[in-house]
Amino acid sequence: MKRIASILKVVFMLFVLVTLLTACIVVVPSDSTNPGVPSDGNPDTTTTVKYSVKYQFEGTTLLTQTVTNGIFTQEQIAEKNALLAKGKVVTGFFQDSAKTIPFDFTKKITANTTVYCQVLYKVTYYYGKDVILEQYVDSAAKYLTQNQYDAASRLSQGATKYSGFYRDAEKTQVFNLDSMITNDVNVYCQLLFNVRYEHKGLFVMDQQVDAVDGFTEEQIEAAKNYYYNGFRFSVFYTDENLTNEFTFNRAPTKNNFTIYCDRDYTKAGDNVTWSISDDGTHLSFTGEGPMYEFRYHDTDVPWNKYKNTVTDISIETGITTIANHAFYEFSKIDIVDIPETITFIGNNAFHKSTVRDLNFPDSLKRIGEHAFTECFNLVNLDFNHGLESIGIGAFNGCTSVVTVVLTNTIILLGNSAFLNCNNISAAYYVGNQEQYDAIVIDIDNFWLRDLAHTYYISQEKPTEPGPYWYYDEEGEIKQWYNTIWYRANPAVFTPTFVDYIDVDTGVTQANIDFMANIVYEGYKFAYWTIVGEKEEYVLTLGQRFDSDIKLLGERGNLCGDNLKWTLSAGKLTISKIDQTIDDAVMWDFEYAKSAPWRGKTINSIELKDVTYIGQNAFYMIYNQQSPYKSLTYIDIPVCVTAVHPSAFISCNDLLYVYYAGTPEQLALVEGISSLTNGEHTKVYARIEAADYSKYTEGAYWTIIKENRLNRRVAWAFEDGVLTVGGGDNSYHTVLGYSSVENTPWYSYASEITKVVICSNITTIGSHCFENIESITDIVIPTRLLSVAANTFDGTGYYNNLYNNDGVVYIYANTAAGSGIKYGILIAVNPEMAGELFCIQSYTIAIAENAFEGCSNIKSLIFPKDIVSSAVYSGALNGLTSLEGIYYDGRVETWQTTFTEILPEEINPTIYYYSSLKPSDTTNQYWRWNETKDEPVLWVISENEA
Repeated sequence: MKRIASILKVVFMLFVLVTLLTACIVVVPSDSTNPGVPSDGNPDTTTTVKYSVKYQFEGTTLLTQTVTNGIFTQEQIAEKNALLAKGKVVTGFFQDSAKTIPFDFTKKITANTTVYCQVLYKVTYYYGKDVILEQYVDSAAKYLTQNQYDAASRLSQGATKYSGFYRDAEKTQVFNLDSMITNDVNVYCQLLFNVRYEHKGLFVMDQQVDAVDGFTEEQIEAAKNYYYNGFRFSVFYTDENLTNEFTFNRAPTKNNFTIYCDRDYTKAGDNVTWSISDDGTHLSFTGEGPMYEFRYHDTDVPWNKYKNTVTDISIETGITTIANHAFYEFSKIDIVDIPETITFIGNNAFHKSTVRDLNFPDSLKRIGEHAFTECFNLVNLDFNHGLESIGIGAFNGCTSVVTVVLTNTIILLGNSAFLNCNNISAAYYVGNQEQYDAIVIDIDNFWLRDLAHTYYISQEKPTEPGPYWYYDEEGEIKQWYNTIWYRANPAVFTPTFVDYIDVDTGVTQANIDFMANIVYEGYKFAYWTIVGEKEEYVLTLGQRFDSDIKLLGERGNLCGDNLKWTLSAGKLTISKIDQTIDDAVMWDFEYAKSAPWRGKTINSIELKDVTYIGQNAFYMIYNQQSPYKSLTYIDIPVCVTAVHPSAFISCNDLLYVYYAGTPEQLALVEGISSLTNGEHTKVYARIEAADYSKYTEGAYWTIIKENRLNRRVAWAFEDGVLTVGGGDNSYHTVLGYSSVENTPWYSYASEITKVVICSNITTIGSHCFENIESITDIVIPTRLLSVAANTFDGTGYYNNLYNNDGVVYIYANTAAGSGIKYGILIAVNPEMAGELFCIQSYTIAIAENAFEGCSNIKSLIFPKDIVSSAVYSGALNGLTSLEGIYYDGRVETWQTTFTEILPEEINPTIYYYSSLKPSDTTNQYWRWNETKDEPVLWVISENEA
């Protein structure tokens, strides 16, 4: 135990000793790289500590300094301020590589340190070799400032701004002022001047020429080889008078200027010249290669001024093309010899010239657009073997051309190449049908595309008749068969049907039958005439032809194999030709306009003996007497057993198809149900008064005597809806009855919930629907002008409105898409009408006795849009106490049309509407009050008047 105590005592004494030494001695820990430097950065007076400071920019050390005891000296600060980074000005120093924390040189550093530098990039602008601007871009910003951008973009040479900036002196790499800058950069400014080229005061082209370098070799080449309207210029001048020749060089350019171009007028091509005889009659071309491709005949072709004197043209062998417009409108040329070296006849080369005969050499490959347009003297065209294409309109309007020989090398015929060549009687193709079908034939080459007088060569006679030809021993063109060309329409020059006659044997029975059985668009022709003549042409057995023949079909008045048609005073009648023949079937016309009466005004149609009404027979018939645009009714006799579904297509106003037979007979007529179109077109079967109660659902018509006249009544009933109408072109009235019990629909009146009046009706008579309480909806047409008393009395519709509102309006269908409201004023409840009654502005008619018993009404507001004919006789009879009518219309309208609608026993004052205070004192005027529910009179003093 004593030994342990001794040991503890020694340990304690050592601990005390260490503690005392720690308190008396300062131990300075060393930096790992700088031994002896205190940890607090403050060296004592006996210890020197040095730190290394590196200045870096983009990974490169620009400067290294040794800082003693962590404090920068003034010399070191001055050295770093003067630092240049490879010629760049250093403008900032930072603690971090991102350059977000500035470096503070007033504070001590305690370790080796890296300082990150920020510099300025230098942008130097040159014009030529001269420096015209210097700018500095912060390496952190990397872009020109707005002020720098503006200064650079405004750089100019005198008053002219520089037109481009480049990175290289050769000006191949564009420098954009808004591009990123990551190093010093030289910018080379370009100044361009505009050089304008003119020819005879007209603009030719322009170039942008460098002010320092002048014309480039490419620009000089482009100017000297520029094609203007098809030709080149041979000389250039500095003045408009063409006295000072301009020499292209690379000398600097000082301003914008104009170069005046001229040409060698003896040239017809780069290597072709032309000359004219002293008397102006002989035109010669010498040289080789192509002629120019002139654009205009009058300004570009130098020999065009001789177009009215030249009679003879010679073109030297070696010349390969004939210029565009070369002989445009040459009025005295006749025969032109084209050499074997010509490959192309230019556009409009002989346009409107008098050339009559010319050869097409085997070298010729192409004929240009409109090359021979309206060359009226050309008769025969024998194209060469080797010709490949004929351009657009090349022979358009060559009306004298009769025959054409086409070779099998042709692969393209341009649009309208032979348009209006209406006298071509034959085109002879040196090839077979397969080759011919491979030709690309653009539109309006109708004679070649469609006509039968295009013949294919065959040296041996084909066994089947057709369009074939051959060369005889003398080389003349001969045909194996003549062509009969049947044309359906005088306005169309293409054949509709084609037949062939053997030149050796002549007309056969098959040829005669072919003519008799031709059907076009569903109809046959009554007879045929030779085109241009009027007499009927008849084929006879064995008849031979010296040439092809063209026939034109005449339709006559046929509309079926045994049906004819006549039109008199607007009435179309269709009847049998031969009554002994049962056939009375109308033809099916293929197209809507194929019917022979298409386009004529037809007021009515009578079908006599017809058993079938054909396709498109009455497409969109125009009816002059109808209040509509087309047919409103048609009578179908009982002899009709079938109707094509498209017989009355587009007869949009057709309301009534009156079938003359009973409902049972109607059910047997094939296709007639296709004419039914909902509430619009209905097919009505005829019944008599005795059968009214027998038929309910369905559509019916009958004849009722009215004032000794037969009146047609039509009605239909389906699913509670009663549709009522009738009439024809001149009668548009629903008949009145002595009582509702006498109407055709009374036997099922309790089942009627809705009444629809047909759209042609203008008048509804008395008692038609009286006291049918089940009727809760009524639809009337906008054409309805008058309604008799008691027509709708007692219906559910009438009772509901009369009791609730005191006023009964029946509303018409709104106009298509307009949403406009139309109504007829039927009745006014005297007990609910005040002293002022306003007839609504949408009123189109007033029914008979509408104001019966309304003696308490003293003032009436009358709308301006209602017409006098729409006020039924006696409509205003009940207004016995009426003192004033406020008319919302013109004075003249009332005084000329409405005075007769007033009963004799009343004489109200008429006031006329005026939105502004009138000056007229001869009449009285009114306006609406602020709430627009009462009229207010205008007071006009004599002084104001």
